[in-house]
Amino acid sequence: EDLGVNQASYDYTFGDAQGPHTITASFAKNRYSLAISSAIGASKPEAGQYEYEYGQMVDARVEKALIDSGEPGSRYRLKGWAGSGAAPMQGTGTVARFSMEQDATIEWLWQTEHELKTRAGDGGRVEGRDGWYVKGSVVKLVAMPEEGSKFVGWSGDVPEARRRDNPLSIAMDQRRLIAADFQQDLVTIT
Repeated sequence: EDLGVNQASYDYTFGDAQGPHTITASFAKNRYSLAISSAIGASKPEAGQYEYEYGQMVDARVEKALIDSGEPGSRYRLKGWAGSGAAPMQGTGTVARFSMEQDATIEWLWQTEHELKTRAGDGGRVEGRDGWYVKGSVVKLVAMPEEGSKFVGWSGDVPEARRRDNPLSIAMDQRRLIAADFQQDLVTIT
């Protein structure tokens, strides 16, 4: 008879034992849940809910750490992951490996980056680094006129009210193409 017992130990007393009896014990490993989420990009396993047996190794990963956003000059970069339960609390790589010993979650964390490109017109140069910046970061650009020239303003992706600022501090909330404009500094000799 099936006793329906689901516990680590159980005492069974044979009442009127007249002959041989067979007792069978069946065991199964505990099963645990893994929830994976990712707002961007493809993960393996894909975002969703999964079940694993106790002790089973999980090898969760993101194949591409940089993903085009579809907008020119913008992209998504993998920052890492956050975990709970059986998964480690956090990591910075593209792989999260751990053994399922309790329920777990993995959330892949992404950040938006925007590209900055600068150029200088004749008569000067721009100090500041072209490249990719995390959305919301502030970049400082300085227009450096050569001898005999003067800075006259910024052009491109600069708000009108800030075009004469030097240095220029600008938030990277979009792709920015910025030029420093110079003109020859004329001197009148009398």
